[in-house]
Amino acid sequence: MELAQYFTDPDRPTFLEFGKLVNARLVKRCGLGILDLPDQDYSSYHEDWDGTKEHANDIADEILEGEGFDFDEDWDF
Repeated sequence: MELAQYFTDPDRPTFLEFGKLVNARLVKRCGLGILDLPDQDYSSYHEDWDGTKEHANDIADEILEGEGFDFDEDWDF
């Protein structure tokens, strides 16, 4: 499956953009992408997303924390 297939929804035109931003942050932080990690409630995350890259990064970090990744506070990209 491709990221575009997973996040394409005609009723939510920004869903793919959101998925790409979150995926990029995940890969940068841990080397794993959305399709590598256990499923998340991306629909709810997307509904809460304010449309900024910064918030997408925060969501990605929240996902990683929920999956047990423990990053030092000083380690930020």
